[in-house]
Amino acid sequence: MPSAPAYLVTTMINRSHSIRNDTVTDLPNRFELLEELHQKQEYRRRSILLMIGAINFARLNRLYGYSVGNQILKELSGKLKNMLGNGAEIYRTQGASMAALSEAMSLQEARNCYKKLREYAARYLKIHNYRIPLEICAGVVVIDDFSVDEHTLYTCARYALGRSEQDPKHELVVIQNDNVGEKKKYPKKIIHTLRDSIFE
Repeated sequence: MPSAPAYLVTTMINRSHSIRNDTVTDLPNRFELLEELHQKQEYRRRSILLMIGAINFARLNRLYGYSVGNQILKELSGKLKNMLGNGAEIYRTQGASMAALSEAMSLQEARNCYKKLREYAARYLKIHNYRIPLEICAGVVVIDDFSVDEHTLYTCARYALGRSEQDPKHELVVIQNDNVGEKKKYPKKIIHTLRDSIFE
């Protein structure tokens, strides 16, 4: 009789790498964003990465159902795309968050965009003619340091988004290399060093 195998080996294929568009919003997904960030770094293209997130989105899904939640994400991403026009590419990232990447956008324009999108989400967002107030948060990374990789830039944006969500006023959190004060001077390099230490 054949002996029982000592190990069972299986293969898992991550389909999200091969599907390049998000199925809910039809936007490019975060793997597309990472590829584009890699290109920006390789060709030293100064850019702005603005990441937007919906706060307490799980609660909205419980109240209204996932189909309404999906429509909220589509509506919000569509509004962001209309605000920024052809000068920015919009991506669906993780969960209830999305990102805009642009070489043309300035930091002040990113601030203005977030301010307008916050007002729209809080006061004018409608699904099936019903107004659904939505709180959002945002983080922005000024891409002008080309010594870090695309994963560090993405991690920085997620970190800034998390800080904005924790802030009681949900102010825009900015990460750039000329922040005032020694403790905040080189946040991207710090995160890059930590990532390298983890994956060594």
